[in-house]
Amino acid sequence: MNKPSHEAAMGRGVHYSRNNKGVKHMKMKRLVAVFLCILLILSNTPITAAEQPNDYNNHWAKETIEKWIEKIQITGYTDKIFSPNKAISRIEFIVFVNRVFGFTDTDEISFKDINVTDWYYDEVRIAIKAGYIRGYDDGTMRPNHSISRQEAAVILARLVKIDALELQESKMNYADSVSIGSWCDKEVKAVTTKGYMKGYPDGRFGPLDQITRAEAITVLDRAEKDSRQYIIIEKPGIYAFGQYRGEIKITSDGVILKDTKVEGQVSITSAAALENILLQNVNINGLLAVRSPDTRIIVENCRISELLVETASGCTWILAEKNTEILKSTLKGCAKLEETDATGKGFEEVLIAGTTKENEITLIGSFLSVRVAAPNTKLWLVKGKIESLNVSLEGKGSVIDIPAGTEVGNLLLQAGVDIKGFGHLKIVMILENGVRIEQRPVSVQFGPGITAVIGYGIRASAEYQ
Repeated sequence: MNKPSHEAAMGRGVHYSRNNKGVKHMKMKRLVAVFLCILLILSNTPITAAEQPNDYNNHWAKETIEKWIEKIQITGYTDKIFSPNKAISRIEFIVFVNRVFGFTDTDEISFKDINVTDWYYDEVRIAIKAGYIRGYDDGTMRPNHSISRQEAAVILARLVKIDALELQESKMNYADSVSIGSWCDKEVKAVTTKGYMKGYPDGRFGPLDQITRAEAITVLDRAEKDSRQYIIIEKPGIYAFGQYRGEIKITSDGVILKDTKVEGQVSITSAAALENILLQNVNINGLLAVRSPDTRIIVENCRISELLVETASGCTWILAEKNTEILKSTLKGCAKLEETDATGKGFEEVLIAGTTKENEITLIGSFLSVRVAAPNTKLWLVKGKIESLNVSLEGKGSVIDIPAGTEVGNLLLQAGVDIKGFGHLKIVMILENGVRIEQRPVSVQFGPGITAVIGYGIRASAEYQ
């Protein structure tokens, strides 16, 4: 069968030392073990076995497969086994669509060949609710049957909601046009005119050919890009969009965005300060980007995949309330993250990144992981706890205030910094000179040849073989 052409798509100071050689050896082994444990806890990159080759590394659709691989995992496949040239079944195509387009709402179904115990039962419920696929006249869905290229074309047309006028005006000139079913002729014309699907080098479309998994993810990627929507909220008010794909841009204060599932991005941006912005019952499977000075945002009962705060002036305050979960936050500039009346996970991972000005970050609440990767950062834990705090090489010159009543579980210092305040420090690992710690941690470990000032101006160090 001919193949289609494709586009790349610490208190008093302590002197830490040992005189007994055997004791020093045991100390060294223990230190290495603790060090590795801390790295495992704090590192953003897990320690894994040697990478194994995947089955799509040299495939023409490699970039597109890698783009979507994590989102389209289904039973029987892993991130190393994608089987790009295998014909895709109807149920696999449904899973691909649901993942790529972010569909999650469900409807009731009653197909003869689908049982509630089937692993894909809910996937079909989602597909029926989204309206892009239908069953057969005999009451079946035939989930394990392969799907043809012309069937895929019809689904694409429904996904991007090509209107009747576009269907009528679309043109095509394939050598095998007479083989295209009359029930899908217009849809095939439309999706090929749009560029979602392409023909073979010999001029055929191949309407009855089975579409492969690589071809499927490629055409869905093209259609997904074209189907994204764009909304600008320029006036105060209450807004709800249900299930929404694309970007919602907020440029006014006094905005309440509620009861919305966003597959894409919510942007809050303005040259002026924005106040009284509330996100309520909002699920953002993508990015919440805040790029306005002195902005105040309350996030209530929300789940956000990623938060970006990027300010050139002023300070942005994000308040997480009730059952809110923000998986990853990247802060550039001045920002305050606060949790109050929180029953959810709140802010989980926080990255303080490099900017053209000093970062000033205030934290209130319980944080799983915080990494300082910007020089001269001023970080103040006003209230609460940080499970793991990592100052990377890029964080040199930072000042971190951990006052009494607060706590840091694991503190990894890879740059010279000042740790102020008398909060509770459990385990500290120092890997660079130039560290000053005002309080005395419960446990301190040093890298080879490293010294630090701990407590009341007394230099502490560790001796190694």
